[in-house]
Amino acid sequence: MILRGPGVPQDEYRPSDVQVFDELGRIGERILPGYKYMIVWKDLYTVWGGELDWIYGARGVITFSNELFTDFKYFEKAPETGRFANTAADFNELLLMGEATVPWKKFMHPQYGEIEIGGTKKNFGRVEPGFLIQAEAHRNMAFAFYHANQMPLVKVDSVWTKSLGNGLTEVNAIVTNKRLIPTHTQQDVENKISPPDFVSLTGANAIAGFIVNNPLQNIATEQKRDPGKLRIANIPGNGQVQVRWIVQGAGANFTVTAESQKGGTASKQAR
Repeated sequence: MILRGPGVPQDEYRPSDVQVFDELGRIGERILPGYKYMIVWKDLYTVWGGELDWIYGARGVITFSNELFTDFKYFEKAPETGRFANTAADFNELLLMGEATVPWKKFMHPQYGEIEIGGTKKNFGRVEPGFLIQAEAHRNMAFAFYHANQMPLVKVDSVWTKSLGNGLTEVNAIVTNKRLIPTHTQQDVENKISPPDFVSLTGANAIAGFIVNNPLQNIATEQKRDPGKLRIANIPGNGQVQVRWIVQGAGANFTVTAESQKGGTASKQAR
């Protein structure tokens, strides 16, 4: 199982975050044949106060819990019917040569008298048989690495200027996040869990700063306080934001820097 929360139905995750979970879960099912991407309360059982819910709810973090091994792994196909309907027993006989069971033998118990000891070993069906561990561990590691690789990564993609006359210059910059996971989940933004992202202009005297909401229609929101350091609520996954400054003086060397607690720091110099 590739499990995500919530543990109870009334705590369903925020819609835009579910889209990220779903995409990662679908890739996980390809990486881990036989595993199913599942929701804890819906597909498994109710969990009150689960750690998955705390990590997402209190920290706004995209997280999964994988339950290792599945009977699909016995013969790398769905369980059969007919002669080989007892998949576990067939696997024990054909591939483990009986290693999963202990032959029954009589034993004299001090309280109950003569009993028999034996049967299926307690870990059979619960953990990976030894000869399958390497592939199982590798696939789960690959899923964890893919998840990590999709964490936000900010870059200052481009910077350009335009003279406005009267000693004023317009500076524009595009900051990108070319990973699936946004710099802030919807849960994070709505509950103000972690600091916003910042895009700063240094080396020039910014007298006005804007977040460009719609570049095609030239719609922007001005940040009147501290215009040289713009606060960005979120840079979406596989998305971008555009910012703009009005600076005094033309031709000055300046640097645009993007800072994100989860997306890292990146800079680009321009003239």
